[in-house]
Amino acid sequence: PLINGLTSGTFERRLAAAINSFVGSQTAGEWCMVLAGLAVVFVFWFFVQNLFCVVSARIFLEGRTYEKVPFQRFLFLLRVKRWCRAAWILFVEWILRFLWTLTVVGGVIKHYSYFLVPYIVAENPDITAREAITLSRRMMDGHKWECFVLDLSFIGWYVLGIVTFGLTDVLFVTPYRNAVFCEYYVRLRELAVEAQVENVQILHDRYLYEQPEDAVLRRAYADVFAVLE
Repeated sequence: PLINGLTSGTFERRLAAAINSFVGSQTAGEWCMVLAGLAVVFVFWFFVQNLFCVVSARIFLEGRTYEKVPFQRFLFLLRVKRWCRAAWILFVEWILRFLWTLTVVGGVIKHYSYFLVPYIVAENPDITAREAITLSRRMMDGHKWECFVLDLSFIGWYVLGIVTFGLTDVLFVTPYRNAVFCEYYVRLRELAVEAQVENVQILHDRYLYEQPEDAVLRRAYADVFAVLE
């Protein structure tokens, strides 16, 4: 009955009628419905869509080092209890980029200045928004044009995606682009470490780039090995 009510529109009509009777005005009730809908959309964007770039970055970073990445790794932010923190960092970064778009060329420049924020958060979700944004800006110093050209090289694929109504994006282009920029981040990270960029030490997830020795795994997961043996 609930599903039938939702699909037929009965549920929405009854909810709207209840709100109208509560606030005493049909117009006010309609505004309440609109605001409630916007709130639901914002919550979904803030906690899910907003974090897709971070989760995707983590999966691709792990995938370049390990042969298999379990499906559960899509929820790694929940496992480390940093889902809300990561969502807030990406929200702050989005606000800054939006404000910069109000200038003449600032939007494009800052888009590439903050380009590495999702990768930085994927590697270390314990950092603050200020640390992630500042480190991205420092790591991209001298590389913004390079990143722009690399991004521009995908324009042919973007056109193909439009022609195929997004089919090639889903099957090939998006994973390929994510893999390319994952390698790009790794390279910029190496350059930042070599140049001793200020605060680069917060990127300390060693085993994101090299597989741990068997002894390390046995110490970390002694209980698991005990069960297996």
